[in-house]
Amino acid sequence: MILMVNLNNDTERKLLEKKLLWDYDISLEQYLEYLYGREEEGWFDQDWALARAVNNLNYYELRELIPLELLAENWSKIKDKIRDPAVKNGLEFVLQRETVSSSG
Repeated sequence: MILMVNLNNDTERKLLEKKLLWDYDISLEQYLEYLYGREEEGWFDQDWALARAVNNLNYYELRELIPLELLAENWSKIKDKIRDPAVKNGLEFVLQRETVSSSG
């Protein structure tokens, strides 16, 4: 899995940590392990990390962090965890369009 976010950029790194992990005592590296499915611990797993990103990042930040393929593969498991109906509907539209485009 290719990480599209530059973690060497301190400003970008701090912004991600602030938006994603403000209420947890885990590092960004640990979060990314959950996000990309390399590790899980209790309810800290890929589904939690994906839903966390969708609920806390704007679309462009989300696209830098998560490939659409990963989101599409897991969408059915996390879509009920998305708080904002507009975000949920918008991502469903994007994922449906992306799925149709890549198969046709």
